[in-house]
Amino acid sequence: THYRSPHTLPLPSLTLLDALELHASTIPERPALQYFDRTFSYAELDDLASRFAACLAHRGIGPGDRIALSLQN
Repeated sequence: THYRSPHTLPLPSLTLLDALELHASTIPERPALQYFDRTFSYAELDDLASRFAACLAHRGIGPGDRIALSLQN
């Protein structure tokens, strides 16, 4: 009652990965992420995500495996 939002929200039809790949192919040079003084385009972010996934796969980590990330807030 305090937030005045519905009890249920519709689930998006795209996953985060689907949305990233869609934007990387349609608007690759647009800003996707700002981190301190660095701006990453959708194409750069997609490339970095693919490289990270390849690194994990090279180490034997695959779908269904759990990993932990420690990031600053």
